[in-house]
Amino acid sequence: MSLFCAQMTFLKPDSPIEFLKGVGPQKAELLRNELNIRLVEDLLLYFPFRYIDKTKINEVKDLGKDGEWAYLRLRINSITEKGSPRHKTLLVNARDNTGG
Repeated sequence: MSLFCAQMTFLKPDSPIEFLKGVGPQKAELLRNELNIRLVEDLLLYFPFRYIDKTKINEVKDLGKDGEWAYLRLRINSITEKGSPRHKTLLVNARDNTGG
């Protein structure tokens, strides 16, 4: 019979999030920039105000006009820029497999 002993390290609330398992420097930078999460405590106290199911890919024909978030898989036909150099708008012409 053998016993497995692993040294456990515990993080404190004021530990930087880079030290969490699965969070490296790149993910930590993203969390800092997008959600202002810098410490373990910040992550524990963060409550998102919406849930977006990123596993469901929608089709254009199924989109409503209510402005909900949706993920689409599209084929881009063309991309053009419109406007002045300071106020550019990117126009994308795209379609999905349903022809939408």
